Formats: sequence, structure tokens, C-alpha cells
Amino acid sequence: MSPWKCQPQCSRRRIISTTVMHINVRSSWRTLQLISRSQASLVAFHLRTVRCVCKMSFFGCLFWLSFLGISCFFRWCEKRFRRSVLYFLPTCKPKQGNPLRPHLEITSFGDIKSKFVIRIHPTITEETFKVSKLSPDRNNFRLKSGAINMPKCKFDVTGAESATPHYNNCILQDMYMATHLEAIHLWGQKCDNFADAVMLLKVWLSQRGMTGETFGTLNGFSITMLLVHLLQRRKIFSDGSSFQMFRAVVSFIAESAWDTHGIMMRGESSGDLDDTQARLAKFHAGFDVVVVDPSGHVNLLANMTRAQYYHVRSEAKTAVLLLTSATIDDFSSLFMTKKSFENSFDMLVSCSNVTEKVIYSYPAHFLSRGGDWPSFVAALVPTLLMRALTDRVHLVVPEPRVSAVWACTAAPPSVTHVSVRVGLLVVAENVARVIDKGPAADAGPAAEQFRDFWGPKAELRRFADGSITEAVVWPRPGTPESLSVLSAIARHTLARHAKLPAVHVATTADVFDAVLLDTPDAARGQDDTTVSRAVVAKLDELQKQLRASGDKLPLAIMKVQGLSPVFRYTEPACSAGGDGAWPSWVPALEVLLLFEGSSKWPEDIVAIQKVKIAFYVKIAAVLKDEHGIHVVPTQQFVDVFVQPHVFRLYIHTPLELTLVRARRDSLAATVAQTQAHGVLDPDVAAAHATMDAAATELERFFWHLPRHTAAMHAVQMQHRSFGAAVRLAKRWASAHLLLGEHAGAVSDAAVELVMAALYLAPHPHPHAPGAAHVALVRFLELVSTHDWAADPLVVVAADTHTGDTGAAVAGAVEAFRANREQFPSWTILTADDVAGNVWTRTGPTAVSACAMCVLPSCDR
Repeated sequence: MSPWKCQPQCSRRRIISTTVMHINVRSSWRTLQLISRSQASLVAFHLRTVRCVCKMSFFGCLFWLSFLGISCFFRWCEKRFRRSVLYFLPTCKPKQGNPLRPHLEITSFGDIKSKFVIRIHPTITEETFKVSKLSPDRNNFRLKSGAINMPKCKFDVTGAESATPHYNNCILQDMYMATHLEAIHLWGQKCDNFADAVMLLKVWLSQRGMTGETFGTLNGFSITMLLVHLLQRRKIFSDGSSFQMFRAVVSFIAESAWDTHGIMMRGESSGDLDDTQARLAKFHAGFDVVVVDPSGHVNLLANMTRAQYYHVRSEAKTAVLLLTSATIDDFSSLFMTKKSFENSFDMLVSCSNVTEKVIYSYPAHFLSRGGDWPSFVAALVPTLLMRALTDRVHLVVPEPRVSAVWACTAAPPSVTHVSVRVGLLVVAENVARVIDKGPAADAGPAAEQFRDFWGPKAELRRFADGSITEAVVWPRPGTPESLSVLSAIARHTLARHAKLPAVHVATTADVFDAVLLDTPDAARGQDDTTVSRAVVAKLDELQKQLRASGDKLPLAIMKVQGLSPVFRYTEPACSAGGDGAWPSWVPALEVLLLFEGSSKWPEDIVAIQKVKIAFYVKIAAVLKDEHGIHVVPTQQFVDVFVQPHVFRLYIHTPLELTLVRARRDSLAATVAQTQAHGVLDPDVAAAHATMDAAATELERFFWHLPRHTAAMHAVQMQHRSFGAAVRLAKRWASAHLLLGEHAGAVSDAAVELVMAALYLAPHPHPHAPGAAHVALVRFLELVSTHDWAADPLVVVAADTHTGDTGAAVAGAVEAFRANREQFPSWTILTADDVAGNVWTRTGPTAVSACAMCVLPSCDR
């Protein structure tokens, strides 16, 4: 098998990096001597680098001498082929983002058809060092004052005897690299679908930002070794398909617990159980995640932190869920959808200008990583946030860090400060909590640890249950959906434990708070969610008054339901009013009244309308006489003025809708009969058109709108950020003149359904958006990338994809694809609207739909 067959074909440039070119140090030095005799000036050019190398450790010196010889050779090749069209550009690059393991990368350029990259990885033999001295509990690193690329530490670590597991593991990885690749090559020859399975796994990781250039993440080499492990343990059949192998590896990761129960890839016959447990205990003492290679000495995931492991496991669980779903396009979600770091998390914490001062409190961890303090900082920040945020977050994930590349003729770039960005996946039920209860005051060491972690923020408090415990109190958020509490916790924690001032910590917690608070009641500190709750409370009060006066009405009231967007928490500019006089204009809030059933309703459409007018008059009289409420009845509705709102009550009787449908169907049959005989009565056709429009409007208002309101209210109750996200999306559409009741515009309900699709089916993300601004970005991405011309948008909860609802939706999708021209530009299928045209029949038009697809790419 060719060494590059396992590389996904994502680029035209061929990359040869799977095979190691084993370079013996002595042969490299001999090559250097031979080349230096003919290229004396070139070697003199490297003298500055050699002086820097001499200040490094012996082991690092061997690596740099190897690089020096190879770089001299390729610079000679560059001069040799100067007359041709092929050139080489050699650079040094960290292997898997680890600056302690550099490799040489030669990039071809020039007028050639096939461009390629050759990566040369220097290794050492397995006999170079004693393996026992490189155990995770041994120390092999001494820090000398003034060493190159090392910070000028203010603490004395020259005599420290703490273990250096990460540094030791780097050496072991170079010792066993050839052995690992031989095992991969062997299984590539045994298994026909091995290379295809590896490509699927690498593409899956790459779409989630995990590549061979990112530090600490699960990379292609590590996941290939996991595949080899499952094949060796016969957990996968060697003649299985590539997709079966992919599914087995992903399921293995999803069910793992490598942070507490690591695995050893060697066979059970290699040692007894007690020896295996003892070895694993040593590895767990030095590493967050443990996956030991078949030799029993190398931890393949040594650089992975717990936060990164939890992220990988979460992605694997999501992949398993997609693979087991019968309705979701799993292939597109797994392999075709690129997940950006910004859109994958509810909140981002950016730490800038992190200096070496952070290592002063953690000398042992600094030594363990061989002086690579930037990687230690990248691991420290998410660890601190995980401990501080506790049950407020599902995941705390650092952004994959790519190390710098440098020229072969220069020393590695020195790092004076680094930036770290961390993504938080929040738990919506806990983010607004402002008090963190700690242990009891007399808990001893536990209380001491709590006070030591939180510092001056910790205080003793007495709670309602009579307990006296340690506690931390945070400022209340400006809006119910705000994540400002998380921002305050992050700034305090990083300032105390990472020596990072608050001005260097930026978050996306309140990025849209100013927009959400831009309401008519902002001066009183009320946002749209608070106003919506006040309106719902006023409607409940009116409902109690109507039910209390039920004996004064001919029929008892069975249901009072709000229909306006404010009752769905999706109205972007609602007002709670004031305590003074009525404003000059107040929006009428639509409310549905449903009376108990009765056989005395007349079976005539006009007569029903007259009875409803009588009901409106009676309701107005009862509310005015019994409760002193100002009421204005009309022929279509009755307006109830409840300071500071106006509720517009509509009476719904199912018999009216039934009669209108029957009259429409009768006229349709008459029109069909006359057309069959070649004679069409214009009056009958006009009557049918009028009745069809009336039936459509009655179905929309009295049948679909109540169900839509109930469904959106249920989503809001389940996901606290849904209402704020819809309000932001409506503000965006309105700013571009695309939202409204005018012809061709997008309706409020259509915007709400598109947003609901992101919450009911958040794939490829593991969780629904926990913040309004993240939902807005995903909304814009969905609107601009969904193929509206080829596929309808299905907005159905995951638990309703089966049974009659699932069959109806599937049939509607097939009908859409068979007769696309009969459907509107946006076709949104729901469990109550399998036709997909109730909310998009009048808009958006083709022009408006095109604008909705183009504008998000400009605004993002």
C-alpha cells in the first residue's frame, strides 16, 4: 500500500507524511560532513543556528544536527535544479502541533502538474535510551537559567525532582514511531478497506477542526492506531466495509472513559492483570487521558486534556446518534458539513497577552512539558474554567492551537505571550444562577479548599433552610437569556489563578444584550422576555374574570389562548406600558375564545356570524358591568382594554369552519362539472374563489395559528434562548425590509419555524443553541446554505419522526420533489402542515428568497 493512500483527498497537493524516513544520527552527521566540504559557504551560513543548537540539550542537539544536514542537502538540490521548473522550499514544522517534536517539510513549487509536500520525521532507535528511565514517574528534564527559548523563571527548579511524563513521552514517541507505522502498514495490507476507513475517520475529524497540525486533539495517527487496536482485538472483522469500521471506531470512542479507565493496546497475554493496572495507575498519575500503545510504554493521547477528550467523546456520541437515525442525512452531517469553532459553542472566552508569569505558580507542570509553557497555558485555562463553572456547562473546549512554522536557517521562534480561546457549551437551566453554595463552615479541608479557590469572593451565608455554608455571589444578569454570570466567573477565576487581568479576558456573553434591551420599556430595565411574561400574566387575569362571569354567558368558556407573537415570546418590540395614561397607539393582541360544544348553533354560515356578534355584545356587557373594564365590540371581534394592553378576542366555533369547507368543496365540484361540459359560469367561479380564500384564512387563523403558537411556546419553555434568538432574527429580517405582512415578505411564523428547526434538530451539533447570538449565526447559515429549490425544510421534533407523522412527512417530501413548481419558494413542513405552504404561500417570493440567501453571507 502506498504511504499516502490513507490521506483524504482534500487538496491537489500530494502529501507524503505517513511513512517515516528513519534518520540515524551518525549517518546524518556523515551526510552533513560530506555536504559541508562542497558547500562550505552554506554551512557557514548555518553557524548562527549551530550556536543556538549547542545551548540546547543533547537530545535536542541531535535533532537539529539532523535537520541541518537535510536542509543543506535540499538547498543544494535547489541550486542544482535552478535551471529547471521544479523548486523546493524546506521549512521546519512541529509534529502534531508539538514544538518539542519538529519535523522537516519540503514543499515543491514551480511549473509542474503535480505539486507535493514531503515531510521528514527524524526518529531514534528503540535502544537509544532505557525505557525504564522514561517511565511517567521519572524526571528527565533540568531547567538551566538562560537556556534558549526558556522563560527567565523567578523560581528555583534546578533541583526539582518532580516527574516529567509529557517530556518523557515525547522521546518515547520518537523511539516507537517506526514500530507504530509498521503496524499500520501491516494492517493496511491485510485489510482491503483499511485505507478507506482511515480516510473516513480523518475527514470526520477534519470537519470538526481536529487535524494533524493541532496540538492535543485526536489526530489521524491516533485514530488510526485505535482502528488497529480494534482489529487486533477482533472487535472489527478485517473483511468488513469501511463504513462498518468507521462506525465501530466512533462507537468505541463514544463509550469510552479514558480519563478514569485508560486502555492498553497490548494483548492480555503480555502481562497479568495486576501489572496492567499498576502501569495504568502510573499513566493516570501523569496524564489526563490514557491510551497506551501495544509496546506498553507510549501514551498516544498524552497531550490531550480532559476538556479536549470530553469534546471528542461528545462528537462521537453525536455521530452515533446520527448513524442510528432513520431520518437524518447522516453522511452529509458527518462528512460534508464543516463545523466552525465559533458556531459550535454558546459562549467564547478569549484570553489575550498571556505571559510566562502564569507558570510561576505551577513549576512542576512547566517541567513536565519540557519548558513548553504555551501548551501548558492552553491546558490550564480550560481546566480552571471547568472547576469554576461546575454544572453550568456541558463542555469547556480550548480552540485547537496550531504552532508556528519557521525556516530551516533560523532558530525556532521565541514566544513571549500567547492567546487562548475557549468555547463553552452551557446548561440552560443553571447559567442564570447567581449563588454557588459551597461546603459547610465546619467542613474542614473542603471549606479551606473552597476559600482558597475563590479567594475574597467566598463568604459565609445563612440560607432559608437554616444552613450556614460557604458561598459565592455573582451579579444578576441584565436579561434572562444573558450569560453575564459566566463571564464574571471566568474573569475572576483567570485573574486569581492565571495571573490574567480582567481587561485581557473577553467573552461573547453580552454581545447582543444592547439589542435585546432596545425596547420601549428599556428605561425601566425590562426586556422583551420580561414584558412577554407580564402580558401572559394579564391574559391569565382576564381569563379568570371571564370564567368567573361564565354564568352570565349562554355557554361556558372552554379555552382562552393568545395568538400574537408576544404569547410565544417572539415579539421584538412589545411594551408593558406605564402606570399613567394610555399611549397614542397600542397594538391589539389577538386572543382566541372557544366555548363548550352545543347543538343549538345554526347550520348556516351567515347565521353563525350573527350569533357571534351577539356573543361579542354580551361579553362586552358582562366585562363592563361585572369588572368595570372598557370594552368595544365589533362585528368581527371585541376589544378589551386592560391597562396597559388591548386584547382582541375572536370566537371560534368548529361548525363554522366545517360549513365553509363543505361550501368550498361543493362549489369546486360544480366548477369541475361545468368545465367538463365546456361551459364555465363566471359567477360560480368567483364564488368558489371567494369561498376558497375564506376557507384558507379560517384554517390559517383558527386551526394552524393556535397549534403553531402552542408548538413555539413549548420550544421556548424547553430552550430559554429560543425567544431571544427569534427576536434577533426578526430584527435582522426587518432591517433588510424582508419581514412583514406585505406581499412577498417573510412572515413571523416562517422565521419562527426556521429557528425552531435549529432547536429541534441541532445536528451536526450535539446540543441546541444555548445563547441567542449563536442561534442567530446558525439561522443565517441555515437560510443561506439550505437548498430550498431541491429540498423542503422539515421542522418536526425527533420523537415524531416515526409513525403516522413520519409517514406523512416522508410522503410530503416525495410529493415536493415530484412537483416542485406547485410549491412556494420556501416550503416548510411541520406535523400540522404537511403541505408546507400555510406560512409561506404569500412569501417570500423568488426575489425575497434570493435576498435571504445572499444577505447572510454579507452580514456574517
